[in-house]
Amino acid sequence: MRRPEEAIEGISEISEILEKALEDLRDMSRAMNPDIIRKGGLKKAIEMQVGFLQRGGKYHVTFDIIGDYKSISEKKEVILFRILQEAVSNIIRHAAASDIIILLCSIKEELQLFIQDNGKGFDTKFPYSPSRKIAGINNMNQRARLIDGRFDIESAIGKGTKITITTPV
Repeated sequence: MRRPEEAIEGISEISEILEKALEDLRDMSRAMNPDIIRKGGLKKAIEMQVGFLQRGGKYHVTFDIIGDYKSISEKKEVILFRILQEAVSNIIRHAAASDIIILLCSIKEELQLFIQDNGKGFDTKFPYSPSRKIAGINNMNQRARLIDGRFDIESAIGKGTKITITTPV
């Protein structure tokens, strides 16, 4: 049987964990708001997402811009950010990664968004099945199509995952 002091200490720890979870949920909710993109653009929204990930202390996150990035349409920026959020969510839930690399590359008339992790990876040659939990991958692919983009995913068990979205500017 537990002593009262141990019970109080346990309740205090649980309370701190719940408080941190609520704070993280508030941060994530703010990051999901499209107003961030309207006010600061895709670059600022990604920087906020990176800050959120780094504050947790579990991930080493690198974000870089390659080329002369110029703002694109708000619709495209919002959709690219949603794809990034889905990819990050998948990394958090499934990848068991420690490193995340995010690159925004402006090359000629295309913009590419790369999201890469060093997690456990998976077999990309799986057949589609509603019972398989691949809805996130399908959502990212469908969103890329909404902006005339291409969605590519490379992964191998034990080698992490790399997602590339390429869209015309």
